Amino acid sequence: MREKKNKAGVEEIRRRSMFSEAMARLVRNKTAMFGFFILVTVVLLCLAADIISPGGYDQQDMKSRFVAPGLEHIFGTDHLGRSMLARVLYGGRNSLLIGFAATVLGAAAGIILGTISAYYGNMVDNIIMRILDVFNSIPNLLLAIVISSALGSGKVNTIIAVGISTIPGFARTVRGPILAIMGMDYIEAARTIDAKDSRIMFRHLLPNVLSPIIVQFTLGTAISILCVSSLSFLGMGIQPPEPEWGALLSYGRQYLNYYPYLCTVPGVAIALIVFSMNLFGDGLRDALDPRLKN
Repeated sequence: MREKKNKAGVEEIRRRSMFSEAMARLVRNKTAMFGFFILVTVVLLCLAADIISPGGYDQQDMKSRFVAPGLEHIFGTDHLGRSMLARVLYGGRNSLLIGFAATVLGAAAGIILGTISAYYGNMVDNIIMRILDVFNSIPNLLLAIVISSALGSGKVNTIIAVGISTIPGFARTVRGPILAIMGMDYIEAARTIDAKDSRIMFRHLLPNVLSPIIVQFTLGTAISILCVSSLSFLGMGIQPPEPEWGALLSYGRQYLNYYPYLCTVPGVAIALIVFSMNLFGDGLRDALDPRLKN
C-alpha cells in the first residue's frame, strides 16, 4: 500500500513539473504573452461594456449623428447617433460568446467522433472518417453558410452552423495521437482486465492527447469568431438591432467613402482578436510540445 502511495506521489510530482515547465516556456515566449495581453484586454473591455457604456448599445441621439471619433465619442457615432464604442463593446460580447460556444460544440462532437474512430478502427473508422472527409473538403465558412441557410439566422443557429464546421478539425486532431498510443502497454493492460471501452477511451486515452486539443481549441476559437463575423456580415448571423462585429462592418460599408471609421473600428476589433488568439495559440503549441523542452 505504501509503495502504491509513493508511486502515486512521484507521478503527481512528475505531472506538476511537466505542467510547470510548459507554463514557464509559455511565459518566456514574448510573442505569446503579447497575444495573451491583447486577448485579455479585449475580453475584459467587452465584459465591462455595462460600466463603460451604461446607456446601452441602442441609445440614440439624432443631434449627434455621424460624429467623428474624438474626446466626446471615442469611436464616433452612427447615422442614429449611437455610440460606436458601445456598439463595438456589446457586439464583441456576441462575437466572443458565439465563437466560443461554437468551438465548444465542435470540440465536444469532434473529440468523441475522433476517439471512437481511432479506438474501434476498421469499418467504424472508415465510415466516420469518410463522412468527415466530405465535410472537411468544404471550406469552414462555406460549410457554415450552407448550414446557416438551412437553419436560418439567430444566435443558436449560428452556433450550430459554425460548430459543425469545426468538427472535422477536432476529430483529426484527436484521432492521430490516439492511434499512436493505442498499442502501448497500459492500454493493453486495461483491455486485459476487461475495462469498459468508455473508461479506456475517456480515462486512459484522452488525457494523453490534451495538449493538441488545447492548442486546436485556441486556434479554432479564432477561426470560429472570424466565421461568426463573416456570417453576420452576409446577413446570416446576428440580426439588427443587436450589434455584432461582422454586422457592424456590413452596416458601415455603405458609408465607407464618407465615414470610414464605421468600418475601421469593428474591422480592427476582429483583426485584433484573431491576431491575438493566433499568437497565443502558436505559443501554446510550442510550450506544450515535448520536443521543445531543451
